Order: sequence, then structure tokens, then C-alpha cells
Amino acid sequence: MKGKGKKRMSGSDKAGKRTPPPVSVPDIDLEFQRALLFHQSGQLNRAEEMYRSIVRVNPSHAGALHLLGVIALQRGDYGGAVELIQRAIGNDPSSPFYFNNLAAAFRGQGKLNDAIDSYKRAVEIDPRYAEGYYNMSSILHDQGNFVEAVSCCRKALEIKPDYFQACYNMGNSLHAEGDLDGALSCFCQALRIEPSLFQAYNNMGNIYRAQGRLEDAIGCYRKGIQLNPRMVEGYVNLASVLREAGDLEEALACYHRAVALRPQYVEALCGMGILFSEKGDYGRALSCYHKILEISPDHFEAYNLMGIAYKKRGALDEAISCYRRSLDINPQYADAAYNLGIACKDGGDFDGAILSYQKALNIRPDYAEAYNNMGIVYQSQGKLDLAISCYEKALDINPDLPEAYNSMGNAYQDQGGLDEAMFCYREALTVRPDYASAHSNLLFSLLHRGSIDPVRVSSEHKEWARRHAASLATAIRPHLNDISPDRPIRIGYVSPDFRLHSVAYFVEPLLSGHDRSQFEIFCYSDVSVADSTTDRLRGMADCWRDVFTMPDIQLAEQVRKDGIDILVDLAGHTSRNRLLMFAQKPAPLQVTYIGYPHTTGLATMDYRITDSLADPDGMTDHLYTEKLIRLPRSFLCYRPPEDAPEVSVVPFEEKGFITFGSFNNRSKITMETVALWSRILDAVPGSRLVLKSRSFQDIGTQDLLREQFSERGLSSGRIRFHGYSASTYEHLELYSEIDIGLDTIPYNGTTTTCEALWMGVPVVVLAGKSHASRVGVSLLTNIGLTDLVALSIDDYCAKVAELAGDRERLVGIRKSLRSMMAASPMMDARGHAGSLESAYRRMWHRWCGEASACSSDRRKSFTEDYIWKSGSSQIHTRI
Repeated sequence: MKGKGKKRMSGSDKAGKRTPPPVSVPDIDLEFQRALLFHQSGQLNRAEEMYRSIVRVNPSHAGALHLLGVIALQRGDYGGAVELIQRAIGNDPSSPFYFNNLAAAFRGQGKLNDAIDSYKRAVEIDPRYAEGYYNMSSILHDQGNFVEAVSCCRKALEIKPDYFQACYNMGNSLHAEGDLDGALSCFCQALRIEPSLFQAYNNMGNIYRAQGRLEDAIGCYRKGIQLNPRMVEGYVNLASVLREAGDLEEALACYHRAVALRPQYVEALCGMGILFSEKGDYGRALSCYHKILEISPDHFEAYNLMGIAYKKRGALDEAISCYRRSLDINPQYADAAYNLGIACKDGGDFDGAILSYQKALNIRPDYAEAYNNMGIVYQSQGKLDLAISCYEKALDINPDLPEAYNSMGNAYQDQGGLDEAMFCYREALTVRPDYASAHSNLLFSLLHRGSIDPVRVSSEHKEWARRHAASLATAIRPHLNDISPDRPIRIGYVSPDFRLHSVAYFVEPLLSGHDRSQFEIFCYSDVSVADSTTDRLRGMADCWRDVFTMPDIQLAEQVRKDGIDILVDLAGHTSRNRLLMFAQKPAPLQVTYIGYPHTTGLATMDYRITDSLADPDGMTDHLYTEKLIRLPRSFLCYRPPEDAPEVSVVPFEEKGFITFGSFNNRSKITMETVALWSRILDAVPGSRLVLKSRSFQDIGTQDLLREQFSERGLSSGRIRFHGYSASTYEHLELYSEIDIGLDTIPYNGTTTTCEALWMGVPVVVLAGKSHASRVGVSLLTNIGLTDLVALSIDDYCAKVAELAGDRERLVGIRKSLRSMMAASPMMDARGHAGSLESAYRRMWHRWCGEASACSSDRRKSFTEDYIWKSGSSQIHTRI
């Protein structure tokens, strides 16, 4: 017999794999229940074997087919799940559960419309099927159809009022729709049903943060984390809002916790890097970004952030390289193109900056900040009309962009439009009341307006301090400096202008003249890009610190660590000033000097250096919050450029007519100045006027000024303009065209007057009643040209006309002026430094005497040096 002697291998296939024996029809229901128990306990392989055994016996068993599909769904086999569940539905189309799970399989395949159709079929079969509505809401939310998603959640809640998941989903959709209050209500309701729903607290925190309710946001994030201490997103969100609230240390701790829970969590590493950068710890910030790039080498955002950190560190080349790498990976990354523009501009590559900003705008045409920064570059090039056009475009896009108002104000000021400039600064402050630099620019513009009451100008400066600096009094700590009155004093000079800049011409002789046996000199250089002047000044300091990247609070701490006894401000309210650092009083004595011709307004600024010519006793004292220290001779000492040209012959000998000139900034040529100069040229027949300023690179700026002179009867043919000069030598050589220098009113020239005098050009000045209008008096008196100081407009015109008519005297002055200046107090570096050192020593003696009156314990326990008196016009000091 065929096959005799062979046993049938029941229950095994050819490979020897054992399969369950066939199930008899009467046992199918029992076997299905057993399989279901295995399935529910997670034993998917055993359950699958049993379901397949059932289907072999009964291929139309809808329950087994459906659950085989569910197992495929659980394993991520979405195609297999669809096939099996559709077979089940073919045998039993009446189950809403089948359609629900079919929808889940379609969703796994990305077929969202098919999924929605399946969910709709499920709730058609059973209108009370809450889960179907809930699941459909999730897909509708993912598709951005928030209105219908909310509608589905409402139906689910009508059926099942305690369905907290539906309540939570509805909150998410309402949040996405912009209904923040409705979303908050849903999250609160979900938490009333299920108090352990930590995700709801997290999302509520996000809403509160968006509303600016930082404390409420912090509270929600903390509750979410308390419910789930491993919620990484909660730590990152809490860190972000703590950073906004200014609590950097706890924010950093949260980032650390998030990274500890998930070491490769890129978002946490990004946040940590940004925070380190804000704290000025650029090394650790860069370490975070490098770690991100190890995890994800093409993370273009990390390259961008790395570029920002390198730039803040002062490493422009590395920053530019990072921005370019970011753009290589993602050419459509507008922020990297924007940041590349900033770095190129700071490095002096203006053309590269413009190209980068244009690229950013090609990617994102509504990038208002890119228009603003492109305008700044054009303004730096003297292209003021182009700059203003950029600012206007920025404000068309974002009417609430305070930086654009501020930048436009600067451009109008460069064009001489003081009214327009002040309007722009005030608009910037309307948008952002704490915009300290815009407020400083407003103060600077006020100094050009002789028609404004000096007391009002002073009050405006005090208002700046009240608005921006008074709150920083809480940062003031006791000063524990050694109170020995005759020990060497540690002086700190703070300036953004330790470079080729007007201020440097007056700082250099001071630094070179200091007595190093009695004074230790620290320089805090806020320069973005160093030059040869920076390098030369660096060699004159005992300690040089580059602080361009330091926030005010960090710089104040550095000053305290350095043990500075007298800290000297060399900027006042000019660009990149550090007055908010001085408001924290990091040194026991603080002095303002050189950089700005008015008060800082700060109660923490103890003294202001001047002389009795620029600030006669009793004339201006009431305008300052500082006590005036008048040096016995000039408050200035000038160091001319080493490469200055030789003095030329007087040009009128060759030309046959007098040429007047001024190289002052366009902003100083006020309407009063135009009227005065027009009168002078009218009184000196055939005379010409030469004007030079970077702003005159712009033809529109020239035309505006020509029009103002034309209104005074002066033909445009008598005026010649010069713009930017590529070198100091070329700039000074242009004085060979000028016979007589004319000073501006009410804001005198300083560096320009010294330059003219060094080049043999006499300058006539008008004595005013404020420091800004009396600097010329100090300069000319100290050189010995008091007869060129006028006391009135009529006197000014008469002196100019008399000098223009005395050709012999002009020749004599031309020949002797440089030697007169070299022999004057104006260029006596050691004598000037000695006068200032004597003033420093007197200040120090006084402070030591006052400090010694306090016991050591009293000084150590002292927690508040300055207190704001309610209703008072100033901040009072106490020891």
C-alpha cells in the first residue's frame, strides 16, 4: 500500500514548524474568545496563530479577520491591516469598530481623507460612538481643519461628558484656531475630569506664555513636571519662559535636566546654547552647538546659532563661515542670510552685507528687520536717501518696529532734518518705552537746537535716567576698595571709540601721559573691529579688556572684580554707550569725560570733567546731575595724526578769493548756522564755502542744504561739497582749500576745530551759554587766539570780515598756528594728565574720608547705596 508504514505529520509543516490543529466549527467561538484573551494580554504571536487557525476553518469569520488586521496595525504593517480589516468589513459591514480601526490603518499610510471617510462611516453606523468622533478630530486637527475638529470633540463630549481626551483635543484645536481663552477653558475642564493630565498643564503654560503671563506659565509648567518628572518638553518650555523672565540660572538647570533625560534632545541643546550665549559664556554655547552637529551634521539652525555665538565672541571670520555653511545646507534660510549681512557689515564688507540682506529679502519679502539693517549699511556709506527708503519699507511691513524708527531718526539727523529725527525717536519710544538707545539719540538731537530751553534739555536727560536707569539701583553693592588715600589708584576708562575716531585723538595723549607709579590704567574697549589706533592704545594700558560682547551686567561684574577705584565714561549718550552699566555703580567713584557735551542724567555718575571756559562758574552747574570738576587749563588735550600733511600756503593767494570751510557733521549745520554763514558770505564778496561730511556722499543731502542756502540768497555755485575720504591724510589735505574755518552753532566743533588749527586754518567761534556751544572758546583761548572768540552774532560776522580782509594776518597765522598749538596746553600730554590725576586724587581722598567714617562692618552689611525718593527730581546718595 502506498505510504504504508508512514505516520501522518499532523500539526507540522515541511520545515517542522508546529501549527495549531484545525478547529472544529462548534469550537470556533470558544477558540476566538481564548485568542482574544491572549491578544489583550499582549501575546500577539499566540493570538495571531489562533486567529489564522479560525480563518482557515471559516474564511469569512469577520472577528478574526478584523483582529488580525489590528495586530498588523499594532506592528506598523498598515497595508496588511487595511487588507485584513476590509475583508472583515466585507463580511460584516455593521461594526463601527471595524471602520474605526480601518481609519487608523489609513492614517498610518498617510491617507487622511480615506481615514476621515472611515470615521464618518463608523459614526453613521453608531451615532453614539464617541471614540469615532474623537479620533476623527485628531486627523482634522492635523489637516488644519480646526473648526470641524472642534465640532467633532463637542459631539464626543455630548455623548460622553467625562471624555477628558476629547476635551483636551478640543483645547488644542481652539488654541491653534487662536481662541486662547476657549482653549484654556477646555484644558481646565480636562484637568477637573482627570487631574493627572500633565500634558494639559504644559499646553496651558504655552498659552499663558503667548499672552505674556509669565508667572502663570511658569506655574503650569511646574505642575506638569510635578505630575510627570520625566516630561522633557516641560523642562524645555519652563526653561524658555524662565529665560524670558530673567531667571537664567534656573532656566539653565531645566535645560540640564532635559538633556539628562534625553541626551540627544536637539531642542534642549539649542536652548541651552542660546542661554549660555546670553550669559556671555560663548565657549559653552559653542560646545552645545557642536554636540547638535554631532547628532545631526546638517542641522542648519545650529550652524546659524554657532555663527551668532562666534560673532558675539568677536570671531567674525568664524561667524561668517558658519552662516555660509548654514546657507549651503539650506539656501532658503533667511535668518542665516540676515545674520551674514550683520557680520559682513561689522567687518566693513558693506557690499557683502547688502547682498546678504537682499538674499534674505528674496527668501522672505516681509523681513522688516532686513530692510532696517540694509538701510543702516547704506547710511554707513553716506547713501541717506537709499537708507530712508529701506526704513520706510521696514515700517510699511511692521509699523511697530522701533529699530526702524530709530534708524530713520539717525538718517534724518545726518541729513540735518532735526525735527524729523526727533519725531522718529519719539515714535520709537512710543512703541518701546524702554528703548534706551533711541532715547539717548533723542537727547543728542536736542543739543543741536539752540531754541530749546537748556533747563528743559537737562530735564530730558534726567528723565532718561528715571525711565531707564533708576530700576538698576537694586544692582548696586557696597564698595570694599582699600580706603588708603595715597595708594596708587586704579582707573578704568570705558569707551566704544578706542579706534580711529574723534575721541581717540583726545584719549591717546591722556593714556600716554599718565604717571604709572601712581595710577594703574584699565581700558574697557567696546570696539567691534580693532584697527591700528586700537592696537596703539592697547599698548598704553596696564590692562586692556575687549568688552564688545559683554552684556552690561557682566561688564559691571568685571569692573568690580578688577577693583576699579574710579571708572571713567568716555561716551555719554553717544552710540554704544554703557550708561546702564554705570547705573549699576560698579566702582566707588564714576566720572564722565570727553565723549558727550552734556550731563548723563545719572545720579550714579559722581563727577564731570570740564574747565572754566567751557563751563564758567555758575553758568551751567545747575544743568548737570554730576559735580563739575574744572581743570586749571584746557579740559582737552589733542594728539594730531602722525601722517598729517604739511601746512599749505593760504589758498586765496592762488585763487584770489576767500574760501570759508567747515568739516563738521551735517547735523551741526542748523538753520541758525545757515543764516550766519549766509550773512558772512554776503559780507565778503566773491567768497566761497567748502563743506565736508560723510553725509555729503548723498546728493539728496547736498541738494537739501543748497536749497536752505538758496533761500538765504546764496547761489549754489559758491558752495562745494566733499564726502567721505579714504584716509586721514586725504581728509586733512582738503584744508589746503580753506582760508578761514567757520564754527557751527549752537553745537561747536571739537575734533574738526583742532584739525583745522593743526592745518594752519584759523577758526572763528561764537561763545554760547552751554558746554556744547563753548568748546570752541576753550580751544581758542588755550591756544592764544581769544580775538577769534565772538560774543554775539554781530561780533562773529565782524571778526570774520575783519580776518578775511587782513590778508597779511592770514598768511602769518597759516605759518605760525601749528607751532602755537604744539606749544599750548592743548598738546601738553603730561601736564594735562597731571591736572586730571590731581583731580582724581582729590576725588579719591574725599571718598576715602567719607568711607572711613563708616565702620568696616557697616560697609560690609551695606546693601543699598542709592535710593529713589518718591516725588523727588533726583536720586539721593548715602554712605
